This record gives sequence, structure tokens and C-alpha cells, in this order.
Amino acid sequence: MSLGRFLSVALASAALALSCLGLPAASSTDGGAPGPAVASGAGCKPCATASACCDAVGGGPECVFSAATCASLTGNARDTYIDGCQTFVKSVAVAWKQKPPSECF
Repeated sequence: MSLGRFLSVALASAALALSCLGLPAASSTDGGAPGPAVASGAGCKPCATASACCDAVGGGPECVFSAATCASLTGNARDTYIDGCQTFVKSVAVAWKQKPPSECF
């Protein structure tokens, strides 16, 4: 599978996970900017990393990760959203043969 196809599948999987939560995808212009809950250490840093990583690998408008969206969620919804962010970053590491761009750390 080509890298482009792999990333398309990873992005589609993340979008599906978000839609299962009933959440709109974040716009690619918010850059995953941390919201107030992130600043207080609510655990949404993986989503800021996923947003930067997605942009770095050329995900374009399909980049749906957002620390601000993560911070707005509670309970299981937040946990599921964070899992999606972490899964994307891990998928990029595999696709890039464990040498992804520095934004993916």
C-alpha cells in the first residue's frame, strides 16, 4: 500500500470515529489550538500533536484533529477522541517506517 493510500485510510478511520461520536470534524484552520482545558492538563495534548502531524504529512483538509474539540468533550467521548488522535500518530509512525516528521512526537 502506498504511503498516500495508507494516510487516506488512517484519516478516514479517524473521521469515522469522530462521526460515531456525533461530532463535527474540526476545521483544518484551527490547528488543534489548545483550549482552556488543555492548559489545565486535561490530556488533550495527543490531539494537538495529531493535528500538527497531519498537517506535516500533507493531510490537507482531511486533518480533523483538534485539541480544542478534545477539551470541549467529557468522559468517554473525550477518551474516544484522544484514542483516535493517538491511533493516527501511531499509524503515521508505521507508514513512515518509524521515522515520521518531528511534528508527530
